Amino acid sequence: MQRIPGLPVRLAPSSSCRLVLRVAPPVSAMKPAEGRMSGGAELPLPPRTGTDCRALRRPAPGRVGCAHRAEPGEVDGEVRILADPPLVVPIDDLVQPGTAREETEAWMRELVRTYRRTLSRRHHPMEQYRYIDTARKVVGVGSVGTRAWILLFEGRQRQAPLLLQAKEAQASVLERFLGRSRYRNHGRRVVEGQRLMQAASDIFLGWLRLEGLDGRARDYYVRQLHDWKGSVEVGNLRVPGATLYARPCGATLARAHARLGDRVAIAAYLGRGDSFDRALADFSVAYADQNERDYEAFARAVKSGRLAAENGL
Repeated sequence: MQRIPGLPVRLAPSSSCRLVLRVAPPVSAMKPAEGRMSGGAELPLPPRTGTDCRALRRPAPGRVGCAHRAEPGEVDGEVRILADPPLVVPIDDLVQPGTAREETEAWMRELVRTYRRTLSRRHHPMEQYRYIDTARKVVGVGSVGTRAWILLFEGRQRQAPLLLQAKEAQASVLERFLGRSRYRNHGRRVVEGQRLMQAASDIFLGWLRLEGLDGRARDYYVRQLHDWKGSVEVGNLRVPGATLYARPCGATLARAHARLGDRVAIAAYLGRGDSFDRALADFSVAYADQNERDYEAFARAVKSGRLAAENGL
């Protein structure tokens, strides 16, 4: 793991967080559409980087497109999510043999109607799309052990395809200490939390409960597969650039806490010194070291044959 040296980089997010919490106005004074707070702390919005929902490619027969990025393409003349096993597997390849596609589509459309009722706006852009296809997608490291599905929709004139992702939401790790959530659906718990903390949430953010192919019901939250989020290659940053990048990250985190929690109490707890900053920096370094040890143990298990793994995905 490439690590950026320098104490200023490690202290920048938490010091920026303390500053924003002290100057943040009440939630009612925040202006989500402008990406800033009326108290004067302006938060830069990430640049729009585009989505995987580009114009459909229509060359030669067969499966076309960039499947490992879960892009739509043509399969036998029909718009579908392209297979790239084991990362992306269309639902047609997962259902029981003999199951008619019409039966699967009817089941999915009913789920989509359920999801539509959880969206926050009455006249929602979702009404302009119709369901096309579904595929199972392998999730990233942070979501290992949970299930994820991709849903493909098409606009009214067979343009502007929309890809949504349904990610499994399990019980919060805090339930052991704080009791069960008041929300019966864990997907809704995730969505309500995001709507409270985010100045501007994904307009397609919703939830549903889905009975899987194994017959077990699971909760999911739904969002755009790629929702205009931007980032940088952190590993390529030098200390000045990493420090500059860390400050808006800390400010953004502070804004989320200021929207939901008691900003005055949090700011008072953090204080004006750098004790909290240094404690957080020490924890971050220890966490990074643990990640490296975990990966080394994982690599040894794969090399010895104790764990099966597929390389080059």
